[in-house]
Amino acid sequence: MINKMRFASVTVTDIDKAVDFYVSVLGFSVVIEMPLPGGNRFVMVAPPGGGSNLVFSLPMPGRTHAPSAAIAFETGDVKATFDELSGKGVEFSRPPVKTPWGGVEATFLDPFGNSYMLQQGGPLE
Repeated sequence: MINKMRFASVTVTDIDKAVDFYVSVLGFSVVIEMPLPGGNRFVMVAPPGGGSNLVFSLPMPGRTHAPSAAIAFETGDVKATFDELSGKGVEFSRPPVKTPWGGVEATFLDPFGNSYMLQQGGPLE
C-alpha cells in the first residue's frame, strides 16, 4: 500500500540557482543535500508547511531542458502570496483568478521555466 508521496523531481539547469530561488525567494528549506558521482548533487527542498518535497534533477546527458511540472502549492491567501512573490521578482504567467471549482489559483514560473500553481480553497479542503 502506498502511504504518501515522498518527493517530486523537477528538472533544472543549475542546482545552485535552483537552491537560491526555492530557499531565498520561495522560503523553502533544504531537507537533504549530498554529493553524487560525476560532480552532481542530490538536493531535496520542502516548503515551510511540509507536505511533500522537491528534488532537483539536471537534464540527462545529451538532452536539453524541457520545462515542465504540474505541481500545485497550497496557500491560505493566493493574492497575498502573489503580491509577496511578485515583489521578489517571481514571474507569474497567470495572476490570481477564481476557479470553476470554487477556489482561487495563480500560476508562476521558476527561473528554469517550470510552471507551478498556487491554490487556495476548493474541493480539496
